[in-house]
Amino acid sequence: SNRSADLSDPERDIPRGTFIAHIISTVIYMTFPIIFACLAPRSSLLNDRFFASTAAWPAPEIVVYGVIASTIGAALTSLISGSRLLAAIANDKVLPILNTFAVKPGEEPKKALLCVGIICACAIC
Repeated sequence: SNRSADLSDPERDIPRGTFIAHIISTVIYMTFPIIFACLAPRSSLLNDRFFASTAAWPAPEIVVYGVIASTIGAALTSLISGSRLLAAIANDKVLPILNTFAVKPGEEPKKALLCVGIICACAIC
């Protein structure tokens, strides 16, 4: 997201954080196929398209709740990063019509967040 201004040393922290995030994501995503391949019967893997949900412990609904939580998290991240991007464009005075969304350094872009929230609400309805 567009939070690099909040970092103490962006030139060092952004590449390091990106690399660590990729490593952690790769390990997590590669763990599941390995575990499934080692533990699941071959017929289940071939015939059950929703094996992850079927095999979830303690109940299959765990996967559904995880998907819902992940979707909500992605939506909130988009709201925050979208509003910060709108404020950054306004601060750079790229488009004069957006100057109303400009904020001082360190302030939260409340007007931009409201605007992005309204746009998202209109897109949902």
